[in-house]
Amino acid sequence: MRSPEDGTIGVDVDVPADNLRDNTHSVLVPGLTPLRRYTYRVARTADGQPLGGGSFETAPADHDATPGTFSFAFMSCHQPFNSPDGTLSERAMRMLRLAPAVLRRHDAKFAIVCGDQIYADAPGTYSLFDPHYTNTKVHPGGGSILDWPAADVRRAYHQHYRTYWAMTQIRHLYANYPSYPILDDHEILDDWGSDPNHLTPRYADLRAGALRAYWDYQGSRVGAPADAPPPSLHYSFDYGNVAVFVMDIRSERDITAGRLYGDQQLADLQAFLAAHTEAAGWRALFLVVSVPVFHMPEWLADVGAAVVGGKVDFPDHWAHRPNRPARDRLLELLFRHQEQNPLQRLAILSGDVHIGVGFAVHWKGGSKPILYQLTSSAISNRLKRPEAFFSKIAPGLEQPIDCDWDGSARVRLLGTKGEETPPHNPFGGLNVGIVEVRDRGDHSTIRFKLVGYPAGHELEDADMFDSGEL
Repeated sequence: MRSPEDGTIGVDVDVPADNLRDNTHSVLVPGLTPLRRYTYRVARTADGQPLGGGSFETAPADHDATPGTFSFAFMSCHQPFNSPDGTLSERAMRMLRLAPAVLRRHDAKFAIVCGDQIYADAPGTYSLFDPHYTNTKVHPGGGSILDWPAADVRRAYHQHYRTYWAMTQIRHLYANYPSYPILDDHEILDDWGSDPNHLTPRYADLRAGALRAYWDYQGSRVGAPADAPPPSLHYSFDYGNVAVFVMDIRSERDITAGRLYGDQQLADLQAFLAAHTEAAGWRALFLVVSVPVFHMPEWLADVGAAVVGGKVDFPDHWAHRPNRPARDRLLELLFRHQEQNPLQRLAILSGDVHIGVGFAVHWKGGSKPILYQLTSSAISNRLKRPEAFFSKIAPGLEQPIDCDWDGSARVRLLGTKGEETPPHNPFGGLNVGIVEVRDRGDHSTIRFKLVGYPAGHELEDADMFDSGEL
């Protein structure tokens, strides 16, 4: 590893003979200088053969060193194999191919990866839940993946990671930007935890193996080096005077109990909010939640679940009746924090739903700070035109929120600042989310962008939702 001023830092890593982690490893490098760009290369110790490399910029040392304006990226839903035969779709790859240029153009300091970075259950003919595929290509003679021991499940998910992360653009992202991930359902199975069967012993080894593979490839990069994932995968980090709490709403989810997250995770979020106050110099806070807290009206989630059940994602949403107590507990924490920190910006960042959309949540009862939510989805899982059209209907409907702690709000689509720019909210095409934070003296503002490029558009000709400064 090398910086222009500091020369070279060498780090050796021993690969265990059993290689249960599929050549993935977390490395802690001490002594790096804040706000400095480093380049690195990975090579075999035995013969020096290069295996890869990249660069990254370190974070500020403290609040005072925070750049006056900086940006970061966030994205979700990487599934470019959406042709019927499982071949790589060039149209689905379009946004992914342009993403490195988007991040460079906005000088993104880091990237938040909001889940679904593999699809264990897609495409259909290559799904780990297709017995023909697994019996011939993955685990000959093994039957259903639900019958495998956790170690075999882990190896099968490793294979999916190697496939989904084989393309140059994904490797570029992870090699050149500090990346902060969280799992969503497809890293295990579609709508994980929203089906009561997922909590039965039949699925126990599937859960264990899939979470170990997630930890190998994603989770371990943001936690202390460990051989196994913790009970909950939530964590937090900061960049100068901005802090981020990343929630895990999958590994502890149980729809029969109305549980989207555990008590300890909620307590950790409460402690995070108490420590990151306006008075202590924190200008903006972001809460990463893989499934948007706000997306469709409560009545639509309930009716949809009653009519089609789990065949569509209605039971997965926070607005579905069994999930609303968990939603309301979360919203009360955020509301109380905003009451006490009126100048601090607070926003939720999400993925999952295969469209981009921005919301402003207006609390009722006098002058209250606005809670924002921006969803960026998908980076490569392209919806067909009819699906994209219908997917934009639900976010445009009126969404009154009446919480069980007597809080209430109106959820409205964010507009666009600038008369000549189409709003593009909701945003139906493939997209990358950009968040800009700007120092305005006694407070900082935030600005949301959803950047996409339809076929035939060049880098200077993007479709874009731009909220302006908020």
